[in-house]
Amino acid sequence: TQQVCAGASIPAGWIVNDISTDILRCGGAKNDVWSIVRFDLLSVNATLTVCASSPTPTGWSEVDFVTDFVKCGNTGTAKDNVKEIRRLN
Repeated sequence: TQQVCAGASIPAGWIVNDISTDILRCGGAKNDVWSIVRFDLLSVNATLTVCASSPTPTGWSEVDFVTDFVKCGNTGTAKDNVKEIRRLN
């Protein structure tokens, strides 16, 4: 897992799995830090919980969507802001 400032280019093989605020890292604006995780090295049938706003990678399928009031920058009004994805091949 790595932390990058919101709006940064996400490297190939990585996906956003959380969004938060960090006053020291990226200036302190609301939801200014993305936590990214590498997905391309995981085995077939592996699952990941990621932000629903992240595009589902090729070779992966969406398994479920949930609302999480802490993860992925939820402000209390977002619905289904988190999804579980599974590697197909």
